[in-house]
Amino acid sequence: MTANPSPRHGPDRTSSAAVLLLLAAATIVSLPLIAGFFGTRHPALDSFAHFRLHLALALFVVSLLLVIRRGARLTGAAGLAFALAAAATTGALPFAGRLGPYGAQEPLPQGRTVYRLMHMNLRFDNPQTGEVLALVERHRPDVISFAEVSMNWRERLRPLETAYPHTIFCDPPGQAGGVALLSRRPFAPGAAPACLDGGTFAEARIDFEGSDAAVATVHLHWPWPGNQAAQAAGFYPILRGLPDTMLLAGDFNATPWSATVRGIASAGGLTVAGPFGATWMYRRLPYALLFAGLPIDQVLSRGGIAIHSTRTLEPAGSDHVGLLVEFSIHPDPAPDRQAPKTSTAMLR
Repeated sequence: MTANPSPRHGPDRTSSAAVLLLLAAATIVSLPLIAGFFGTRHPALDSFAHFRLHLALALFVVSLLLVIRRGARLTGAAGLAFALAAAATTGALPFAGRLGPYGAQEPLPQGRTVYRLMHMNLRFDNPQTGEVLALVERHRPDVISFAEVSMNWRERLRPLETAYPHTIFCDPPGQAGGVALLSRRPFAPGAAPACLDGGTFAEARIDFEGSDAAVATVHLHWPWPGNQAAQAAGFYPILRGLPDTMLLAGDFNATPWSATVRGIASAGGLTVAGPFGATWMYRRLPYALLFAGLPIDQVLSRGGIAIHSTRTLEPAGSDHVGLLVEFSIHPDPAPDRQAPKTSTAMLR
């Protein structure tokens, strides 16, 4: 009798098929990851940039599996290097240093007052008024920047009027609501606060115990296929017309390393504060998964503003978490630019 020969190369064929599948997966993940680095060429490419960290993590896992298996170790090693390099540009890796988009924080100053700015997208239909008011009371910021302030929210924020008598509410451009600035500190004389771009941008000059600084807030539209890129470019001349010493906070609907945020920072001579970590997560998912969300709320600064600390706040019913920034104002900041007389009036 002749024994039936056992199938030859069966495991090798299975392994080869697995490697091919991993190579295909690495290619599929790499293409949008690479595309995100060319966001200045077209807004559609910038839409991929917002998911750079997620794509880099996926590529890292696939590449690690390629390194473990035979036959594609060099490709896997190259994928690992690219994934780490891409993640480094987001500031997510501790060894990345200044490769990320964020400016350096300064140590707490001696002899200078430290102020607090809080930013939060309220979400227009968030029913948890008490949670938001408690958040403000707990952290007692000097200035608050709110987005998605619907008409309903405007009424529900009235309890803050005593502590924050200096306010500007911008009429909501739609159901989602407008933006608002609330300040314990008085507005600087001779410079009226203004709402621009149909209620998506507000700015006010605030007197911080004798040192004036502009504080602005913005709510950008969604990325491509939304008109975020065009809206952001429209703010470039506005930012150039504001004083040199300023803070800009808001819901950018864009990550700090995106072309959108980098374009605003470059046009306005601003530095991105952070990192904060993820600030938005799909509202039907639990808060415990926030780490997998997107960092789309930002604070930027320039001139005499010194940033000392940045962090996210506790959840308060919105699909965004709040940001808290501690800052001071240099006693001798660079002289403010003279804003053109038409910088705000003609853009209302």
